[in-house]
Amino acid sequence: MALDTIATQAEVTIVDSLDWERVRELSLMALEESPCSFGLTLEEKLRREPKSWIEHLDSLSSRTFLLDTEQLIGLATIKESNNPAEALLYGTWVAPKSRGLGAGDLLIQTAIEYAIGFGYQRIILSVGSDNHPAQALYERHGFVKTGLEAPQPMPRQHAREIQLALTLPHTEFLEIPTLASEAPDPVGLLN
Repeated sequence: MALDTIATQAEVTIVDSLDWERVRELSLMALEESPCSFGLTLEEKLRREPKSWIEHLDSLSSRTFLLDTEQLIGLATIKESNNPAEALLYGTWVAPKSRGLGAGDLLIQTAIEYAIGFGYQRIILSVGSDNHPAQALYERHGFVKTGLEAPQPMPRQHAREIQLALTLPHTEFLEIPTLASEAPDPVGLLN
């Protein structure tokens, strides 16, 4: 699939609890392919009950983006950190056959636009210290190393993560609604 094909045929959508099985499928694919790149292990994700997936996707504090053409090819999640001015970007993954074709760029750009629309001042993320392609992807979008580095949680403590951050342009903050059906859609993904 050529870069222009990904860019013109792929669709990034914000998903909700109705899409929990698609999110689960991609999450499991990501962990099978990159077992040291995520906070949970494959075994932990496999034990996760459907209710847990559904609650996560219905949470107003986070949004998960899926990228697909005729098949699922990537996902990313953004949520508010403990600091309400910061958003956390995590769980970002693109299927190996779609890497280098702009799929990751579409996901990251969508997450950035979404964070800007909600008035966040900064996005932070962690990435494997040896995952140079992912680091290059984030750096293309303006993320910079913060100097923080830490081991992954057990049992992957041998793998190290570095933190990257992106300072966002100032925008007026959108009030977060109390009902999912009232959720604002600053980049037009819910239509």
